[in-house]
Amino acid sequence: MLQRHNVKDQETKDEEAERNRRKTSVIVHGVNESGTDDSSQRESDDLCVMASMLQELECNEVKLQKITRLGKHSNTATKPRPLKLVLETEDEKIAVLKKAKNLRHAKEGGWEKVFIHQDLTPKEREVRKVLLVELKERQAQGEKDLIIYNGKIVKKRSY
Repeated sequence: MLQRHNVKDQETKDEEAERNRRKTSVIVHGVNESGTDDSSQRESDDLCVMASMLQELECNEVKLQKITRLGKHSNTATKPRPLKLVLETEDEKIAVLKKAKNLRHAKEGGWEKVFIHQDLTPKEREVRKVLLVELKERQAQGEKDLIIYNGKIVKKRSY
């Protein structure tokens, strides 16, 4: 029994460490990849695109510490790989996430297909996946104004 308890404690600690590692990161989907074969040129192109996206979001004060494409590079891929942005502080991450929904309303720049979300641990992604299925089912049954907030499906507040 003690052995199982220690394993559970270790899993909790590992999950917490993983969450801490990701607390200043966001994932950006839908940003087209550079067509060049040179990896440093692709990285430079991604930096320029992210700089203009942050400007569009009016997050000019946000500092990117690191930018990475997730997954293997492939010239034949149909969808662009997601980008992981590591920001300097958690406050910067929150600022970007709060303004992310405004990207879809941008008139120029092709931002309408770009989606930004928090960098989740594998365990958090599993929980969210289940919630998304439930959310879609409830919306299909006619429920409106539902969102996922703090690990639960709740009604959106109307102001």
